[in-house]
Amino acid sequence: MILLANREETEGAWIGFKKGSLEKMPVLNVEELTEIQLKKLAAAYDKIAKKPLQPFPQMATDPVRKEIDSAIENVLNLPDFSILRKLLAQEPVVCLNRL
Repeated sequence: MILLANREETEGAWIGFKKGSLEKMPVLNVEELTEIQLKKLAAAYDKIAKKPLQPFPQMATDPVRKEIDSAIENVLNLPDFSILRKLLAQEPVVCLNRL
C-alpha cells in the first residue's frame, strides 16, 4: 500500500518511483523482532510459501492473502486489517478499472 501511495503516474499502464520516496518508506526492522516472533513468521512462511496467490484485482477475496495478513497481524499484535485489503482491491491501479 505504501508503494502505491508513493507512485508517480506515467504514460499508459506504467508507474514509477522516485528514489527519495523509496528511501523514506518505513520498513519492518526484522532485527527488532523477538526470537518467538521470528519463529512464528518462519512457520507461517513455510506453511504459505507454495500456495498460489490470486491476481491483484482479486486480493479482497484471496484466502492466501488473508492467511498472510492474519499471520502478520498475529505476530506483530496488530488489529484486523482485512478492510485495507478490500479497499486496496478497489483502487483503479490494482483492479485495472478506471473510475
